[in-house]
Amino acid sequence: MSMNASQACHVLNITTTNGIWHSQNPLVESLPLLITQLAIVIFFARFLFFILKPLYQPLFVTDILGGVVIGPSLLGMRPYFSRLFPLTTVMTLETVAYMALDFYIFLVGLEMDITSIRRADRRELSVAAAGIVIPMSMGIGLFFLTGRLLNLTVDTGGCLFWGLTLTVTGFPVIARILSKLKLFHSDIGRMAMSTAIINDFCSWILVAILLPMRMTSPENALYAITATMAFILICICIVRPALVKIFHQTTSCIEKNNNCNNYNEYYLCFVLIGVVLCSFVTDLCGTYSVIGAFVFGIIIPNKQLRSVLIERFQDFVSGIMLPLFFAICGMRINVHAVNNWLWAGLVVILLCVCKILTTYSVCFFTDLPSRDSFALGVLMNTKGILAVVVLNIGWDKKVLHVEEYTVMVVALVIMTSIVGPTISAMYKTSTRIGKYEGRTIQRTKPNDELRILSCIHSIHNVSGMTNLLAISNATENTPLSVFALQLVELTGRASPMLIVHSPGKTSISMYGRSHSSDSNLIINAFENLETHNPVAFSVQSLTSLSPFITMHEDVCILAENKRVAFMILPFHKQAMLEDDVVLREASSDYSFHDVNMNILASAPCTVGILVDRELKHPHRRRVLRGNAIHRWPG
Repeated sequence: MSMNASQACHVLNITTTNGIWHSQNPLVESLPLLITQLAIVIFFARFLFFILKPLYQPLFVTDILGGVVIGPSLLGMRPYFSRLFPLTTVMTLETVAYMALDFYIFLVGLEMDITSIRRADRRELSVAAAGIVIPMSMGIGLFFLTGRLLNLTVDTGGCLFWGLTLTVTGFPVIARILSKLKLFHSDIGRMAMSTAIINDFCSWILVAILLPMRMTSPENALYAITATMAFILICICIVRPALVKIFHQTTSCIEKNNNCNNYNEYYLCFVLIGVVLCSFVTDLCGTYSVIGAFVFGIIIPNKQLRSVLIERFQDFVSGIMLPLFFAICGMRINVHAVNNWLWAGLVVILLCVCKILTTYSVCFFTDLPSRDSFALGVLMNTKGILAVVVLNIGWDKKVLHVEEYTVMVVALVIMTSIVGPTISAMYKTSTRIGKYEGRTIQRTKPNDELRILSCIHSIHNVSGMTNLLAISNATENTPLSVFALQLVELTGRASPMLIVHSPGKTSISMYGRSHSSDSNLIINAFENLETHNPVAFSVQSLTSLSPFITMHEDVCILAENKRVAFMILPFHKQAMLEDDVVLREASSDYSFHDVNMNILASAPCTVGILVDRELKHPHRRRVLRGNAIHRWPG
C-alpha cells in the first residue's frame, strides 16, 4: 500500500432493522433513533405547555424550554440520556429541523397581512421605528458589555446578531397571547397588533439586508443583497400575478359554492414545491433559506387559499416537526458554560427592559395612558422564532459562542414568558366586565348619547337594520352613535382581525371580490344615515373576522370597549318573499343561531334581535328579545 494513501471512515446507518429477535439495539440505526428523538422532544414540549398553560405561556416558550431540558443544561448531562442524542445524529436532526423551519416560516408569511401597514397611524409608526433603532443600538452595546463582564474573547460581528435579535417582535406570538386573553379586539390589542406587524416586517427586511454582510465575504455581500432584492421583485411583479391567474378558476368556483374545500390537491402540492424552490433560491443567492419561504408566503394572493393551507399544515409543521428545531437550539444552550451568572443576570435584565422602556418613552409623548403604554411595551418585547433563527445563524457562522448564545436565549425566554401573566394581571376580563355590567338601555340617561352596536350577518340584513335606525327618532338632543359591525366567518388558523373602515374609502376584503362588494354596500348604507342627518347620527363601520365558535367573544369585547348600551342582532333566519311571507333557515346561516345565543348569554348590555320579514310597512317590523316580542316605537 502506498504510504501517502488516505482512508475515510464513516458510520454505517441502516434504516431497517431485524428488531430484538437478533439481540440488536434498534437505536443504533438512523430511522428508529430519529423517531425516538422526535417522540421525546414532542413529549417534553407538550408536557411543559400543559403545565404552564395557566400562566398563558405560548408554544414558543415551552418549545425552547423543552429543548433546554434535553440539552446539556439538564438531562443531556446524564450519560444514559445523552446516548439518545449522540453527535452522529446531529446532521440528520438539523436537516429535518431546518426543513420544518422553512415550512413554518412560510405559514408565518401566510398569516401576515401586509396591507394593514397602510392603515397604521403616526403613533404606531413612531413606536415601531423607535422599537427598531434604539434596541438595535442597545443590543450592540450590551454585546460588548457582556464580553467585558464575562471575560470573553468576542467576535465583533456578533454584535450585529444581538442587535437584530433585540429588535425582533414576534407578531404571531403576540396574536396568540392576545387571543387567549380575549384582548384581540380591544384598543390596546389592535394597537399592539398593528405595531407588531410593522416591527416584524421591518425586522425581516433588516435580516435580508444585514445578514449577508456576515454570511458571505465582504466583496460578495453586495452581490448577495442585490440578488436577494431581485428575487423579491421577481416574486412580487411576476410570480404573484402568475399565481393570481392560476388560482382564479378555483377561486371563482369556491366563491360560488361557498366551500373552502374545493381546492385541487395539485394546487396544495404546487404551493409546497414553491416553498422549497424559493428557499433554495435565496440560499443560493447568499442569504438564508427562510427569507424565500417568508416571501413566498406573503405573495400568496388568495386569502381563502391561505386559510386552507394554514388549516392543512399548521398542526403537522408547528406541532410535530418544529419542536425538532427547538431541540437543536436546546442542545446548543449550556448554562454551565457561563462562568459568572451574576453579571450575566444583569445583562439579561438590561436586555429585557430595553424595549419596554423604549416603547414607554415614545408613548409618553402621546395621549396614551401610562398603563396602556407599559402594556404596549411588554407586548412589543415579545420574541418569536425569527429571533432564534438570527441567533442560530450566528452560531452556524461561528460568530456567537456558547456563552453569548446562552445569555441571549435565556433573555428571549424571560422576555416572552412574562408577557402573558403581566397582561392578564393588567387587563383582567372579569374586572372589566364587572365595571361595565351596569350599562344598559334602561339605565341610559334621557339626554345622553345612545351608543348602539348594530351587527350585520349579510347584505340581506342591511335594509331592515338601517330602516330601524332611521325611524328611531334620533335628534340633536338625543343623538345616536352607531357602530355597524359586519360579522365574517374566518376559516383556517389565521389570526382574528377587526378592520376599522375609514369614511369614504372602499373596504379591503379578506375573501375576494364578492365579499368586498358586499362590504362596500354595507358601509355605504350606514354612512348614508350620517349623511342625511349628521347632527343626530354618528356612524363607524367595522368588520370582524373570526371563527363562529369565538365570534360572540369578539362582539362582546367590542361592545365593552365602545361602551355600548344597546346591541342589535339580526335574526338567524332569512325572509323569502313568495305568495306567503315565510322565514327560511339557510344552511350557511345556521351557525349564526349559535352566535346569537352565545351573545345573549354573555353580553353585558341590552340585546335586541331584529326579525326582518322584508315587509313594506316599517311599523310591522318587530324586535325580539328573549321570549318577549316588543313593537319598535314609530
